Amino acid sequence: MPFLLPLEEHAADLAVAIPGGEAPEAAAPQIERLHAQVSGLGPAAARAAEVARQLQDQELASSQLLQFARDLGNAEDRVRQVREVLTEVSDTAQKMSESAAQSRKQLIENIKVLTRKLPQRGALDLSGR
Repeated sequence: MPFLLPLEEHAADLAVAIPGGEAPEAAAPQIERLHAQVSGLGPAAARAAEVARQLQDQELASSQLLQFARDLGNAEDRVRQVREVLTEVSDTAQKMSESAAQSRKQLIENIKVLTRKLPQRGALDLSGR
């Protein structure tokens, strides 16, 4: 099998793989030192992955919050526009009401004038006959 090397070949491969070409016996302390340095990185890598996941969650929440802020701003704009339209409609209705009251008043005055000017021949016939 290609994965099972005789001990000599394995030692030669280790000698090539180790910087400086040291013998495998001399590499053991270096390997232990490197292992000690790297073994503490597992929890740090897990923590970094957790922080990265939390950042992604926060980015999603942030983008949702920004979208909500845009939607809220748009809704506020629409409310402002509706308020302006309703104010204009209210002003127009008030003017129309005042105009109708003035027209009614004028109509009553016109009827009074007509009744005085017309000969006193009974009831006033406004039917147009």
